[in-house]
Amino acid sequence: MIKKYYKLVDEISKKYGDSKYEGNLEKLELLNSEEGLSRRDNWQISDKFKVFSYINLSEYYENNGLEITIPTHKIRFYVINEKEK
Repeated sequence: MIKKYYKLVDEISKKYGDSKYEGNLEKLELLNSEEGLSRRDNWQISDKFKVFSYINLSEYYENNGLEITIPTHKIRFYVINEKEK
């Protein structure tokens, strides 16, 4: 999934330029921790047009009776195009 995310980010970056990002997908040892891996990318194309994405990955599982933490594998992309009023 990390390779897929980087491929999608590269495709968007080819069209809109480099993103501003936070997070790191390089520390694979965090994959089995409660923290997991995550990264967020943001492209501010204009005042009204934005693209942002994130990835969350975790293999962490914990069952504490009423509370269960399950593994997470998410990639999300959002496009915001606000119309003028």
